[in-house]
Amino acid sequence: WNKCWPSKMIYGRGYDQELKALSDKVVVVGVAVDLDERKLWFSSNGEWDETPSFSADLLPEGATLYPAMSLMGRGSFNFGPKFEHGPPANWGKAFGNWPFAPDGVIRVDCPLIGNSDVLSVYKEIQLHGELSLKRNVQRLVANRKYLEMPKHKRSLAVSISGAGTLSGTYSRSAARGGMPMYSNEGGYCIYWQPEAQRWILAEAEDSAETLASAAGSPEEGLPPRTGWEVPFEKRGVIAVEAFTATLEQGGVSSADCQKLVATLAAPDSQGQRVIFRDNGSTSLEAEWEKLSSPPMAAKDAWALMVAQEQQGLLAQLGLPAGTAVVETEHPYKAQSHTWSRDVSIKGAKELSVFFSSKCVTYDSCAALRIKAGISNATGVGARVLFQTLGPEYDCEQMRGTVVEQCSGGLMKVLIDEDDFKESGVWQALHPSGDDGEDKEKEMEPSFALCAAEQKIAKVKFKKGVKVGDEISAFAADTSFLVSPFTVAGFKGPGPAFEEGVQSGWFLDISATLEACDKIAEAWAEDPAAEDEDVAGTIAHVQTQLEGVLEMTDVTLVFVNGLKASLLPSAQVQYGSDQKVGDEIESFEEVDGDLIISSFKDDGPAQDAGVQEGWRVDLHKVLHQGPAKKKEEGVTQKLMNLRQALTNAKAEEKEEELDEDKLLKKPELLLEMSGVKLFFEPASQENPELFVGYGGQEEGCYTLWETCKIPSDCASFTFATDGDGVDYASRRWGFFAVVMPTPAEGAAGPSKKDIDEFAERWVQVTERATGFGESLALEPEDWDEARLRALCAKHGWEFEWMTEDGERHRRMEIGERL
Repeated sequence: WNKCWPSKMIYGRGYDQELKALSDKVVVVGVAVDLDERKLWFSSNGEWDETPSFSADLLPEGATLYPAMSLMGRGSFNFGPKFEHGPPANWGKAFGNWPFAPDGVIRVDCPLIGNSDVLSVYKEIQLHGELSLKRNVQRLVANRKYLEMPKHKRSLAVSISGAGTLSGTYSRSAARGGMPMYSNEGGYCIYWQPEAQRWILAEAEDSAETLASAAGSPEEGLPPRTGWEVPFEKRGVIAVEAFTATLEQGGVSSADCQKLVATLAAPDSQGQRVIFRDNGSTSLEAEWEKLSSPPMAAKDAWALMVAQEQQGLLAQLGLPAGTAVVETEHPYKAQSHTWSRDVSIKGAKELSVFFSSKCVTYDSCAALRIKAGISNATGVGARVLFQTLGPEYDCEQMRGTVVEQCSGGLMKVLIDEDDFKESGVWQALHPSGDDGEDKEKEMEPSFALCAAEQKIAKVKFKKGVKVGDEISAFAADTSFLVSPFTVAGFKGPGPAFEEGVQSGWFLDISATLEACDKIAEAWAEDPAAEDEDVAGTIAHVQTQLEGVLEMTDVTLVFVNGLKASLLPSAQVQYGSDQKVGDEIESFEEVDGDLIISSFKDDGPAQDAGVQEGWRVDLHKVLHQGPAKKKEEGVTQKLMNLRQALTNAKAEEKEEELDEDKLLKKPELLLEMSGVKLFFEPASQENPELFVGYGGQEEGCYTLWETCKIPSDCASFTFATDGDGVDYASRRWGFFAVVMPTPAEGAAGPSKKDIDEFAERWVQVTERATGFGESLALEPEDWDEARLRALCAKHGWEFEWMTEDGERHRRMEIGERL
């Protein structure tokens, strides 16, 4: 557009034209659109332009408009219904809210423009749909300011990535050995060591320990981007006891354990015998490939060992069983991101969350929020919402009930019939148009294999390496229609196994076709793809997958199961020899609901995630129908509850039972066996119980005091907008210990205990995890070398922006059009 806010006519209305910046602290920009007349107005703090900024000559008929803004700083959209200022009053028309927009304020903060660390917060252009940096970008045209910027205007700082807590910005602070020295807020520094002709990364200038080093020369004058060597001890070490215990629990034979210990164990710098992930002569990955039948990938095994070390620390502190640690990275990344985690401790009446006094976030836009969560019990009867395979924009969501717990944290889920009949899978199986009649027929049950924690592996088979050299075959299972194709087995080690893929993992066909043009083009050229009766059938896809086994230089995407989340409800089936009262001690009537007041013993309801305080849905219980024949093999045959209750007591045979009678005599329900009960929380409201941000410095927004969760499950959500890239110390994040609330009169851990534990936990975790050879260094400013390195990474052309170049490109585009 050749016009935008602010236009040249609005001096003094919140914008300084000379400084090109806001003159007021907060400016409310109003936008009013007349879609019929194709006119658009801007306002500043309620003062509207007298004439439209855009008229019909600039808004073509049929054009699509959507709200968007480009800014550096903090901003938000307000789509109503409450506005600070009204619409144009002199136009004579009634203006309404923007159609289909969300209510309230939507923040779109953008602290920097063009900063690669926060690029996800800002969009120079709107891109809708998939963007492949390799396929869809041809050339990077850079503004010449990056070439011509005077040295005194350039940032002299460098940024380190891939080095755990060492990552972040290092500013020039002094000189050493005739070369510049760099340091960060934590005191870590980079300096030149002339005797060794190397750049050194150390904890302090006078530290004897080298954390990383790289060869260089005085002529270059700057530390190199790559080539940083990390001492073997910094690449990850594990105690021998934790190493062997984890392997034996994972199914590795004692003989193989001894071989691995013999090749990987050595004394560390303190003289302790530990396991080195990489000791210079060999590595865990190299030795792992020599095992005859490893139960998992080497990286997965190492992750389990790190968890074993962490559990050992919890045991040393003497904390109750089930105690968990929830934490951010230290520091967390200065990129816009959000993550969630649920912690459930079975049998706890209440949870307490203890925080380290080191907790700090950059500001209120980087916050932790805690709610009472849904128990993560995934036993038979738990209800789940799962997502089909494929890209996010093309996925479907369905509900179902867990009918079997499988190994590896997987759940076999019976899909709700109504959801399945509305799905794209059903439509594909019934394309003839008689879909309405088919929906009335009794259908075969369909299942989904869902993962409590979904794992995705994007596997690249290099040129010359056939898929079939590693994977023996792809199997099809028609009982899992939403994801029918799995890895049948392996012929030997290869890239898929190295990425953690195991037998039984699903092939995500949609994601594979998006990730690999070679497979997509081959399938599109298949003559059978034009036959509507054949294309897309399981048999046809199976044939196409046989062809994939013969391909090289392709990328496949695998998942261990469908992405699922637990729903706050459960369908619990009690066996014919199992009374409800064997598990539930008592019910109580509260405001017309039958509420579980206490449990007596373990049982199917708690396995399905039911908690004290949940209600029985008596309407569903009393109106459920008898089981269908085909459900007999899925769950135990249902007994109509009315009949069950009637048969239980002879004197009740002639009495019609209803919700009021069960509310008055809940003991009738406790005596029942062979019945199916429906449970849900008594209240659907789930308020935030804690919000934490800031820290002990810079205003002390939150004291991070202990909070209590009146449930056996807590749900943690951390979100940040990406601010604070230059302030790593203010992005330390949070560290929390979650445990059952100590009994009345018993003292929980003190702040000092938590602080000491947090420091030890972080040290042990960093030492065990290591940062390998992933350390990289970049200048804070973009220069020609950095721009060309980026282009080389993605295979782009590169050139500097010139007027002639832009003119030729526009002419070329015009000719194409």
